Amino acid sequence: MKNSIISLLAIYALALNSCNSQNKGNKIKDPKKEIQAIDQYTGTWLFLEKKNNEYIYCTDASKSITVNKTSIIDHTPMEDSEYKIDHIAQKNNLIYIYLDKKETSFYRFKWINIEKGIAKWILNNYDGDVYINKLHLNNVKKEKCEEEDKPKGMQCEIKNISKIYDFKISGTDFENKDKNTNPLIAEISIIKKSEPTKIQKIRFEPSSWVMFSDVPCNAISYFKSEKNIKENIESHHNFIISDYNFDGLEDFAYVWDNGGNGGFLYSFYFQNSKGEFFEATDFPMQNGPFPSEINTNKKTISISGPIGCCKINTTIYLLDKNNKWKMISTKQEDIK
Repeated sequence: MKNSIISLLAIYALALNSCNSQNKGNKIKDPKKEIQAIDQYTGTWLFLEKKNNEYIYCTDASKSITVNKTSIIDHTPMEDSEYKIDHIAQKNNLIYIYLDKKETSFYRFKWINIEKGIAKWILNNYDGDVYINKLHLNNVKKEKCEEEDKPKGMQCEIKNISKIYDFKISGTDFENKDKNTNPLIAEISIIKKSEPTKIQKIRFEPSSWVMFSDVPCNAISYFKSEKNIKENIESHHNFIISDYNFDGLEDFAYVWDNGGNGGFLYSFYFQNSKGEFFEATDFPMQNGPFPSEINTNKKTISISGPIGCCKINTTIYLLDKNNKWKMISTKQEDIK
């Protein structure tokens, strides 16, 4: 009888261990833990800047993240971007908030100081910024972080001429340093609208901007114009978007110098497949006149300019199969 009882107890213990092992293998989600994870990141988060190893709330920084159980609103001075939350997952000390089922786009949430309500928000694989939950704002100092507003003419924003990008141009050096007029050097910031934290900055040093008292910002787009594919262009704009190398991507030209009676001269920047802009050093019009004609169908670009008093010269360049530019014709005609 004693042996029978011992055998039954052994069988019960084996069954109990087997059940526990199966539960561990299935990784059953705990609804309470999932609720706790959601409660950690919901709310309004305000941007912080680190100064002297201390986090400061920037009262002049219009940057915040508002999160609820279904969406994230990422607010920047440029625009508001709203993302729908698909699902979340907790991995070690990070909460992953996925915006699609394939998990290609996501925010990562990480506590910096849970007692003070300070956390880091990271979009995809970028560096991320530090924010404080609005309910804990009294835990940090508050002060201005940005420099005083720049005088008119030192910077400008170019919006609504591209569906993908916004541009900001800031003067960084001036001929008249007392009044910040006649800019000599500028910085071009290229902001992707869908990822406002992704900014490419280009140092731009023109040949001469003494004819401009302010940063030149008169902009236009010829990209996928409603006009015929063959476009005869007359442009007196300073910043011009078009597709100059016929790859279907937006490129831009920015005024580089005053070309006298030939009109403005431009620097051209092409976009690559990664969305990065680079100076088109092998482009035949680089630091030269703006094209008088762009023929997307033939992959040709023409430039026209006066010669002396009475003639005009027209040159046509072709982008060949090897992505090399070559001159295919040039001619002179009397100015009519």
